[in-house]
Amino acid sequence: MRKTIQIIISLSILGFASCQNKNVLDGKSFIGFEEDIYFDSSSPTFQTILTFEDDSVLVVKNLISIVDKDTLNFKRKNSSYQYKGAVKKENNNLEFVAYAYNCKGCQVTFRVDKKGNGKKFLEKKTYKGFVTKNGLNLNGVNFKPE
Repeated sequence: MRKTIQIIISLSILGFASCQNKNVLDGKSFIGFEEDIYFDSSSPTFQTILTFEDDSVLVVKNLISIVDKDTLNFKRKNSSYQYKGAVKKENNNLEFVAYAYNCKGCQVTFRVDKKGNGKKFLEKKTYKGFVTKNGLNLNGVNFKPE
């Protein structure tokens, strides 16, 4: 009888622990405003939408122009960039590298390795941060639930 109770308690603890590892971001989207340097323009602003599914993230960056310094009052331009990546989450900290995806003329970086061989790389965006009570803070930018 005592062994049965110990087994039940152990299974209960394991079940509770597995619930704690559930990805709380799964199926959620977050919106933030970022400045980024593209081409020769000076710090354009993007409305960035992060959509999480399982351990993956889709990043959509829409180029916007903010009217009267009010982020709620902006005009969307025709440029949009998409990135996909895998999310690493530990406790409240998360990190991901997302690579250019589904775009015409995706920017490709050309690098030469130590042997002198040229290689092409898709543009990538790296995000590091943490989960807050109001959303996410990644690279110092606050993202709020959509």
